[in-house]
Amino acid sequence: MLAFHSLKLAFLGAGSMAQNLIKGYLNQSNIKSKNIFISGRDSQKAHKLSNQLKVHALSDNEELLEQADIIFLCIKPQDGQKTIEELCHKWSDKQTVLSVMAGVSFKQLKKWGLRIKRLIRLMPNTNVCMGQGLLPFCSLNNQVNLNGFIEEILRPLGMVLVLEEEKLLDPLTVACASGSSFVLEIMSYWEEWLNGEGFSKEQAKKLTLKTFLGTCSMAEKRISKSFSELQQEIVSKKGISHAGLKNLRELEMERVLRLSFEQAQLRLNEIHRNLAFLKKV
Repeated sequence: MLAFHSLKLAFLGAGSMAQNLIKGYLNQSNIKSKNIFISGRDSQKAHKLSNQLKVHALSDNEELLEQADIIFLCIKPQDGQKTIEELCHKWSDKQTVLSVMAGVSFKQLKKWGLRIKRLIRLMPNTNVCMGQGLLPFCSLNNQVNLNGFIEEILRPLGMVLVLEEEKLLDPLTVACASGSSFVLEIMSYWEEWLNGEGFSKEQAKKLTLKTFLGTCSMAEKRISKSFSELQQEIVSKKGISHAGLKNLRELEMERVLRLSFEQAQLRLNEIHRNLAFLKKV
């Protein structure tokens, strides 16, 4: 296998996840833009991304595969079957394919005609663009040698987590890949409250960011302590924080978050069922 910086990376799909992965590689690694190729159903989006990031946009998926050492499948799950079946004779066992399609199992990919050995399922979150992503993955049949190679190529994008069981990707898809949107929802409420109390929109956003970043930094530096233990250290009985926390608990914030996770899980299960139904039809 060639040195990582010499490998040609191809992104089948030009949506937000492909864009974040490409930005992460260009910002955090020694991969050159000339070694990155992209194609998508929306050719205008692919060419716009090409102009922005100086990567190669190709209008033909077959041509994309011919250029690639590593292929990221960043297409929507509902488009997966058609796209993969159209390329069934173009996949090469020399290539490494990383599927970023939520809910699409190895079994499903095989049914669609993707029968190569170097096959990975990857569920990154959007923070990969800053090199601060979470990148859980598992390889087909848990190939130890392949796992080491994948860890190396993903490391510039953030924290890499090797999973031995494919089923563990589902909870990580909900809590981590999709979970970033839940955190941003809470942060938007913080910002709105501060803005309503007289701070400018810009000040409110900076104050919110500093609160979350500072808290995360503290928790990370004191990793041996649980979140509850850290909380107890900064909350005094009958104090301001205690009064606010009492209300959060009475309103059952934990229950709200659990229900949000469960709803996301139900949607993921629905995607699983729909994909199985499409195959039968």
